[in-house]
Amino acid sequence: MNIIAFVAALMISGIALAGSATLTTTMPIQNTDGSTITLPLSGNVYRGLQGQTKTLLTNTSTFPYVDSTIGVGIWCYQVTAVEGTPPNTSESAFSNESCKTIAPPTPKAPGNLLVAGGPAYSPSIGINKLTLTAIGTAPAKKDCDPTQDVDGLNVVPRTEVKLNPGVKLSDVKTAVTLCVS
Repeated sequence: MNIIAFVAALMISGIALAGSATLTTTMPIQNTDGSTITLPLSGNVYRGLQGQTKTLLTNTSTFPYVDSTIGVGIWCYQVTAVEGTPPNTSESAFSNESCKTIAPPTPKAPGNLLVAGGPAYSPSIGINKLTLTAIGTAPAKKDCDPTQDVDGLNVVPRTEVKLNPGVKLSDVKTAVTLCVS
């Protein structure tokens, strides 16, 4: 049996589904000595995470080949040409390595946030410090006001806060309460 040379480039492209890769290559048509390949030809597809050992994923005679079983990570592939049928086969050297990155999904922003009726605070900002001083109770509202929301603290009108005993409205510059879902 002649040794087959696999000189075609392996390319990977993404398809619409997250977590999949499409491998495209052209299988060789002749052996290293120039003779035509006459035995059945297929490809061994090897896969592994970048920097790790690749293992045999499948043997296929159909390219492009879609691997739809990958998760988050950088997945790298190599292919070998296989001539013949088991147990009488000859395998080429590995193709070039081609990789595809599968990124984690972007989390969705929280929705349906409400201003919880409860403590209201007067914030004061110091050097590397934010202090929230309880000043009273804010009424519950249907929605947080995104234009007044800062990192989960929702600014509420001072006049809507039922002030704690001893707290004067004139002493309160800003009132905030928590947005919760």
